[in-house]
Amino acid sequence: MSAVPELVTDRLLLRGFEPRDADAYAAMMADPEVTRFLGDGQPLDHVEAWRQMALIMGHWSLRGFGLWAVEERSTGALMGRVGCWEPAGWPGFEIGYALAKPFWGQGYATEAAQAALRYARDVLARDRIISIIRPDNAASIRVAERLGAASEGFITFHGAPSLVYAYQAGVPSAPRYYHGTRADLKPGDMISPGQRPNFGNLERVTTWVYLTATLDAATWGAELAIGEGAGRIYVVEPTGPIEDDPNLTDKKFPGNPTRSYRTRDALRVVGEVTEWEGHPPEVLQQMRDHLARLKEQGVEPIDD
Repeated sequence: MSAVPELVTDRLLLRGFEPRDADAYAAMMADPEVTRFLGDGQPLDHVEAWRQMALIMGHWSLRGFGLWAVEERSTGALMGRVGCWEPAGWPGFEIGYALAKPFWGQGYATEAAQAALRYARDVLARDRIISIIRPDNAASIRVAERLGAASEGFITFHGAPSLVYAYQAGVPSAPRYYHGTRADLKPGDMISPGQRPNFGNLERVTTWVYLTATLDAATWGAELAIGEGAGRIYVVEPTGPIEDDPNLTDKKFPGNPTRSYRTRDALRVVGEVTEWEGHPPEVLQQMRDHLARLKEQGVEPIDD
């Protein structure tokens, strides 16, 4: 079965369901206020909830994506589920979210759904993303609208009228940034300045950390990074202000065509792009030869 990737936000850990979650998940799904707008609207008993957990994990195996268990980082408590859902016969690729009642009204659903939406766009490269919401479920509608979704009208779903909310491609859930490297990192790790650079004088210590909003630029970073491990591309969040990378913007090129940036603050790893295509070997060698010529000429990256 495909491993379930972990996502980390300020307050939440999104991870795969585990046997230890059975009691807490069953308690949530036994609450009629929670299940009122889910499926046929009926609460589940413990056995049915366990089977639903198994269905969720099976979806990861068959589809390569699915629903995460949502855990509160400060306490380790299971809060609910969120993620990407499209079993056979489903109306479309959906972002779904459901939390236990004690966690309502605190912004957790928006925080979790935003992470799932970012993963759907950045890692799964999905353009058409929806949420199916009962018209009386005002709280879920507010979450979808906060994340840029708009209603496309009604469908009949599980025998009841439901609204289809589509997440607008032109309204990003949040800025999406990548970092290419050879470091072996996991969600929640921080990438800080003060590392040895990949280019120029390798004895100096850079005072910046670099990020990009394009996968192509991140691919170059992963392929050209110093180190022995495989190239990796991580989805990252800046923890402080960012600015254009002067090596790739106005001081060397007009504008910022590669959407490349730098920051003096750490980047938080929130996910990984596991399926990316490297540059052809001859193109990669041309870039390496170009960097070697710059080094011979004494040209150093701008790092002030």
